[in-house]
Amino acid sequence: MDKKHSEVFEGLLPIGSVVTTRTGTKQVIIIGRAMQPAGRDGEIYDYGAVLFPEGFSDGNHVYLFNHEDVGSIERVGYINREESELEERLSRYLERQRS
Repeated sequence: MDKKHSEVFEGLLPIGSVVTTRTGTKQVIIIGRAMQPAGRDGEIYDYGAVLFPEGFSDGNHVYLFNHEDVGSIERVGYINREESELEERLSRYLERQRS
């Protein structure tokens, strides 16, 4: 993630955030976090996203990537108290799964 955004945002991005990955050319919108692909035990990704503005079309077009793969943040999703608490729990969970 570029320096500007890493200084502004720390932790997992909330649902509804719009980003471009480092290798992508199209914006995606985050629709899930702590995503584990079916049939691939032990593999877990920070985010699941779909193309923006197209949105969800089917389960074969959900893009999985990790926080370090975010190239730029176009829009940060809604954050309230519940979101902040969930983000903390998810971050701890992901840390445990990867250690």
